Amino acid sequence: MKLLKTMTSLALLLGAPAAWAIPTAVQDFEDGTTQGWTAGGGPLGAAPPVLPALAAGGPGGPADHFLRIVSGVGAGGSGSNLVAINRDAWDGDYLAAGLTSVTADLRNFGTSDLYIRLLVIDAGNNRFASTGAVFLPAGGDWTAGAFSLAAGDLLAGLGAVDDLLQSVTELRIWGTGDPNAVFRPGDNRQNAVSGVLGVDRLTPDVFGNGGGVVPAPATAWLALLGLLGAGGARRWRRH
Repeated sequence: MKLLKTMTSLALLLGAPAAWAIPTAVQDFEDGTTQGWTAGGGPLGAAPPVLPALAAGGPGGPADHFLRIVSGVGAGGSGSNLVAINRDAWDGDYLAAGLTSVTADLRNFGTSDLYIRLLVIDAGNNRFASTGAVFLPAGGDWTAGAFSLAAGDLLAGLGAVDDLLQSVTELRIWGTGDPNAVFRPGDNRQNAVSGVLGVDRLTPDVFGNGGGVVPAPATAWLALLGLLGAGGARRWRRH
């Protein structure tokens, strides 16, 4: 009976594929890639001053890689916004997955103070921003930042927040001191900021587990098969 209950629980878990549609691991950039992060139409760090998208010297020490985001070109043109965009690794149903917040290590390498927020967007270009910003003083050290993505903690932009959180297609790291300046095309002047931002260990907080890794569906299926095999072996020994 106990085995049956465990198998039933696993089967119910596997019956909710939407829960696996968001990241279940930390983005630490140690694989040598930006892990899906870009800067609009071009690579991160492409705007002057030219800097690599990945750099060493993260919070883990001299060999620790991190994402480097650069802005500050012109007064409202391309490259003037401190923004990084990910349309690959952070899409999905945040409500079904229980993604309530994202944490990250952040550092301001520039000469101007920064206020960092997250922005969630869906396919209809509806968008909401995290109300609370992480303040990074110019020249400061690495800081542990947390961004709440709970519906009640998002600043209204466009659309219905619950609908958007069920169909996120894009996550942005976004630097602005004005929480009402939700980035839209044409708002470049309002959001222009000069800065160099370091980002590391982007971690999804799923079901309040503090960023712990959720079992992938394949892993859960293997566990279920193992239970079935163990149950069959016990029955065979009894007979």
